[in-house]
Amino acid sequence: MKSIDPQELSVKENYKFLTGSIIPRPIAFVTTLSSEGVLNAAPFSYFNALTSNPPLIAISIGRKDGIQKDSSRNAEELGEFVVHIPDETYIEAVNKTAANLDPDQSEVELANLTKAKSVKVGVPGIAKIKNSNGMCSRTDHSTWWFT
Repeated sequence: MKSIDPQELSVKENYKFLTGSIIPRPIAFVTTLSSEGVLNAAPFSYFNALTSNPPLIAISIGRKDGIQKDSSRNAEELGEFVVHIPDETYIEAVNKTAANLDPDQSEVELANLTKAKSVKVGVPGIAKIKNSNGMCSRTDHSTWWFT
């Protein structure tokens, strides 16, 4: 068995090792709303279910040059977000939302996606994603819903 010491690898090498080893990885397509009302959407491949009782998911949102990303900041400020699981028909649109936009610009508009009202949270989801099973969540970990 091969042994790998992550202390001996660069950050990029560790990333490549993890993303190439843990497959397939689901993509969390997350929508958040800024305090100014801008709808943000972004894909995250560091995502998975943790437990069903209580139902918990984990999404790893890194920083860019040490600065918190819009999705993370918005989820913390508003305390809510929506997670979708997009299928292959949305690959192009989801990839467009990975663009580095200013906080006052919407990736949803950039990708020509249609927002949909959420049932339990104030953050809109994305309409017509086949396998969306939108998971609406509050960041206090107390409640979340499948919509």
